[in-house]
Amino acid sequence: SKTAQALKEALDKAEDEGLLSAFASEVGVRVEDFDSVTFLHSGYGAEFFGTDCDGAERWDRLWAHSRSIGRQSSMTGNSHRVLYSLASALWGKCGKGIARVGML
Repeated sequence: SKTAQALKEALDKAEDEGLLSAFASEVGVRVEDFDSVTFLHSGYGAEFFGTDCDGAERWDRLWAHSRSIGRQSSMTGNSHRVLYSLASALWGKCGKGIARVGML
């Protein structure tokens, strides 16, 4: 899917810029040891039916979901699967309220 491809590219970019390895060394693991990641998007979630404040219908917004993607480390060349969760950082269809912890 386009969403999975975009998230995979985000992980690749984070690795290429050294963000993943910096975090991995800080917590004492290898990048390949990461088995999950949570992405927060800045739009309103599709779980809230109807049109949002920006005029987007629910089918034009992202649903909160969790899946796995295969990726290959650009630094080591090793392949592995990563479980990801995707959720909106915003609550509802309008306003600036932050997402509830249960949504994450």
